[in-house]
Amino acid sequence: MSGEQIQAIANLVNFALFIGILVKWVFPAAGKLVTTRHAEHVAMVHDAEEAHRLAAESLKATNARLAGVDAELSGLVDQARKLAASQGADIEATAREDAKRLREAATADIQRERQAAVREIRHLVMNQAFSRAEGELQAAMNGDRQRELVNALVQKVGDGSLALK
Repeated sequence: MSGEQIQAIANLVNFALFIGILVKWVFPAAGKLVTTRHAEHVAMVHDAEEAHRLAAESLKATNARLAGVDAELSGLVDQARKLAASQGADIEATAREDAKRLREAATADIQRERQAAVREIRHLVMNQAFSRAEGELQAAMNGDRQRELVNALVQKVGDGSLALK
């Protein structure tokens, strides 16, 4: 046997030992590692699918609630508009009634003030007329005129033309 043959046998023995170590310790450990990793990845994929399913269900439920909220919001907006229109009409009617009452009250107050002013003017005119008549009578009445009037009155009483009937 030559040195090269021994070297080749030694290399074969080393290779067989290497394969034996690989088969005995490395392959089982690597297989276990691969199996564990595969199981972890399968679990992760399963968890991701479950999370995706839950997210899809949650999205579906959220969209349904959102549609319900949109419908409710639309209904509330319609109710608010109707209420505003109703209250606006009520406020307008109340304002018209208040304006009518104020107008009637103001008209009545103006009429009372007008009547009071007319009475006061009549009273002033009458007082002035009496004052003027009194002034004219006093200016026209002197001793001679008074005698003349008294004599005319006495004559009428005497001839019966002033008799009471």
